[in-house]
Amino acid sequence: MAFKVFLSNTFEVPARPSNHIGDRMNGVTTPTLTRVDQWHELYKAALFETDKKKIPARIADAEQAIVLRARELFFSSADNIEEDQALDDALYALRALQNCLGTDSAAA
Repeated sequence: MAFKVFLSNTFEVPARPSNHIGDRMNGVTTPTLTRVDQWHELYKAALFETDKKKIPARIADAEQAIVLRARELFFSSADNIEEDQALDDALYALRALQNCLGTDSAAA
């Protein structure tokens, strides 16, 4: 598969509580995905969606999550070059998929 290269998660994920998205119910935080995991999961969902009618929405969701994460990294003082490159690669792959389908995404 042409997108195999872009699925590797080779960058290190810093463990920061502020990066977690989740619900808090009755004083207990439910298990959640980090923002890194979130964009990556949405990205994979877009690549492996089998229903052609759903692919444009999956691409838009993934692009939105990638752009949000890229903005976070831009304002971060940490060295995130590996994740930054992974975001660029993922966005490139999504745009290639989008071009193959001949659709336009609402995000970006």
